[in-house]
Amino acid sequence: MSDEEHAWAAGLLDGEGSVGTRSGKRKRDYPTLTITIGQNDRIVLDRFALSVGFGKVYGPIEYRTKT
Repeated sequence: MSDEEHAWAAGLLDGEGSVGTRSGKRKRDYPTLTITIGQNDRIVLDRFALSVGFGKVYGPIEYRTKT
């Protein structure tokens, strides 16, 4: 990927994302790095994953509103 694409991904993560870890349910599981981006456009999420070269995209997640 180009430097411009990497800069775009860095800006998206900096502006709308967060980085954390998740522990497994079993004691022997290793922590997993997680990147969360508050975005509801699947094309943007797929472009980010392609830009960084790894990861799986889950979502966007649609939350139900209480009525």
